[in-house]
Amino acid sequence: MGTTKANSTFEGIEGDIELAKGVHLIATPGHSIGHYSLMVEFAARKPIIFTIDVAYRRKSLETLCQASFHIDPVAGVASMRKIQKLAEDKEAELLFSHDMENLQTYRTGTQFYA
Repeated sequence: MGTTKANSTFEGIEGDIELAKGVHLIATPGHSIGHYSLMVEFAARKPIIFTIDVAYRRKSLETLCQASFHIDPVAGVASMRKIQKLAEDKEAELLFSHDMENLQTYRTGTQFYA
């Protein structure tokens, strides 16, 4: 059948949104246009926030330091502060997309999060 208008319609979003129960897209502009981070809430454990590219590493978030090629550095720092506050308010675990030190502690495969 392939891609058709009927099976490939997209709905644009703006701001924070709950995609499904406990699955939240968090608007974190700065790195790129339309950048989002993701928070997943669980019944039996603390939430996880996937920072994506709002902060590459834990040290980046702690120091509010970002790479020089962010499209809007001011918005990027505001987004970092937003993620810090959300993590504190929700007592969430943070997972960083470019942090080798943290990556080595992530549970994968059969050691999944639930």
